[in-house]
Order: sequence, then structure tokens, then C-alpha cells
Amino acid sequence: MSDQKFDWLTRASNEAIRECDLQSGVMIWNHGLLRLFGYSDNQNVNYDAWLSMIHPADLNNVVNDITRAFASNQLTWSCKYRMKCANESYKFIFDQVFIVYIEKVPIQMIGVMQDMEERLW
Repeated sequence: MSDQKFDWLTRASNEAIRECDLQSGVMIWNHGLLRLFGYSDNQNVNYDAWLSMIHPADLNNVVNDITRAFASNQLTWSCKYRMKCANESYKFIFDQVFIVYIEKVPIQMIGVMQDMEERLW
């Protein structure tokens, strides 16, 4: 699929789609970062910034769960948690990722975040 077609596909979606290089922490987001959470496209939302946006009451569960997924070489991971928006409110989201490994070391993940309120309709 061409980059342009992929961009069109992500624009048709109401989800935040991201790719994360787990070695560097760099994350590349689609337009959903702005549409769902209000963050501008040029904000640097890397892996550490993403973790800091998770509601404090949910953070340990998310970190422990994804750490277990990495340790057991799971190819997929999903979790429900609250993520902070640019306006300081929180949204309940459902996060699903595919994890890529090289020699059992997680190197990349590609994920989709869905707004749980939108999923109810």
C-alpha cells in the first residue's frame, strides 16, 4: 500500500494510529492525535510522553501489562485505560498494538487507540 493510500485510510478512521520505535522511543502518529486528544501534529509525543499521558490510577497496570507482553514475546497487546487530552481532561480508550521482535527483543509496535465512548455507539 502506498504512503498516500495509507494516509487516506487513516483519515477515514476515527482512531489514533501510531508507530513506535521501542529502541529510540520515537512515535509517529496519524491525525488521531489531534482529533481524539487535541494535541497538535507537531507535538513530540514519544514513548515516555505517551506514558505520562496515562491516568495515574491506570499507569502501573498499563506498564506492568505491556512489560509482561514484551517478556513473553506476545505479538499483540491490548488494554483499556484513561489518556490525558490536551485540555487536561481524560478519555477512556481501548488500545491495541502489534509488537515486532528481533531475536526475542521488542523493537517496534504499531497500535490503534479507540475512544471507548465512540465505540458504544
